[in-house]
Amino acid sequence: MTSNLPRSATLTVAGLLVFGAMILIQIIGGVDVYPTIPPGLVISVAVAALVVLGARWWWTALVAAAWPLFLAVGAIASGIRGTSLDLDDPFVLTTWLIQMSGLAVALVFGIVFAWQRLRTRVPAR
Repeated sequence: MTSNLPRSATLTVAGLLVFGAMILIQIIGGVDVYPTIPPGLVISVAVAALVVLGARWWWTALVAAAWPLFLAVGAIASGIRGTSLDLDDPFVLTTWLIQMSGLAVALVFGIVFAWQRLRTRVPAR
């Protein structure tokens, strides 16, 4: 099975899924800072699915760039005011580092994907 997704889109999806998976792993591991239905997990999976299933639409690339950017701003803001995660716990620290790495990959390649899509988009006449 071949994919029509550019490599940047594939890496964006992978980063979003890693981000979401770490939320799930943290919940399973007993980290008790997430709501019953964590929106970060749900929206990250939804955006990843949108990018894969809606690859033919140019605007999905904007969503692929905007969601990780929104998450990154939130991560920076929570770091400024103090995170609710106990980063002294090795499990929490490890999963958080993996989660932030996934976010960084999704952010960088989401922007690259959006740039590629918008650069090649033919304007309507």
